[in-house]
Amino acid sequence: MTRISLALFSCFYLMVFSGNLWAQSWKKDPKIIMIQVGASTTSSSEQFDHDGKSFEIQRGKGDVGKLATDFRLEYNPVKDLGLFIETEFKSITFAGEAFEASVSGFGDIRFGAGYVLTKKKSPVGAVLGLAITSPTGYSPDLGDFVPVLGQGVNVYGVFFQLGKRFKAGIHLFLESGYRLSGSRAPRGGGPKVKYSDQIPVKAQLGYWVQPNIRVSAALDARFSLSDPEKIDNVEFVNRAQSYTSLGLESEYVLNKKFHFSGKGMLDLIGRNRLLQTTFMLSIGVALEVGN
Repeated sequence: MTRISLALFSCFYLMVFSGNLWAQSWKKDPKIIMIQVGASTTSSSEQFDHDGKSFEIQRGKGDVGKLATDFRLEYNPVKDLGLFIETEFKSITFAGEAFEASVSGFGDIRFGAGYVLTKKKSPVGAVLGLAITSPTGYSPDLGDFVPVLGQGVNVYGVFFQLGKRFKAGIHLFLESGYRLSGSRAPRGGGPKVKYSDQIPVKAQLGYWVQPNIRVSAALDARFSLSDPEKIDNVEFVNRAQSYTSLGLESEYVLNKKFHFSGKGMLDLIGRNRLLQTTFMLSIGVALEVGN
């Protein structure tokens, strides 16, 4: 509990305000471009194994750090339809017991579309969407203990979002769907390996403390549908990973064009994945194009 309390307490002071809701607004006005740029830092000194138990990386003598700049662009060509594309440039460093390795570059790129299913006066907002995640040309296998920029496979997903803002200023947001993962040949050649499909789950429970200020508790999880492989050391590439993260988000809407955001997340449980603590700050800009 000490680790959890410290992460949430630190997050409250480090973040400015969170902007997921701003980009996921139920009313998609046409001819609007939304640009969001964020900076994040992620640290790991432990790894989840195949049984969900955490262990120190290289007996406490190893750690992983990541710095990233995130980019998201959303455009609404017609009412209630949003098209989006997002990626991140990141630098990952592994400081091990005997050596250090690092890698920098763009990770996966994700693009897709979401359509608002509900009417303007509906008490609940609902969005159905499709998304494709694809590698950007990086090498997903650089050797043992060498970080990678992604898993190196295409992922095809469908997502469904529900949201409601209550009169008391409380906001509830839920998202789930399905991620169909592709396959690729391992380092050194051989038969292609199928990566696990996943069920993603996201949730926010927020409160608007002011008309333009929101604070939220957040959950972010992915559940692998394949049995995890046995591991006993740090791994950056694994075909079946699961995790559940909790944290805090908040948002400050300056006006119709600008908003500021922040988020802090901590992995609580997982399988075959680094135990990560992440903090992120971002700024969003909305631009009107056309009449």
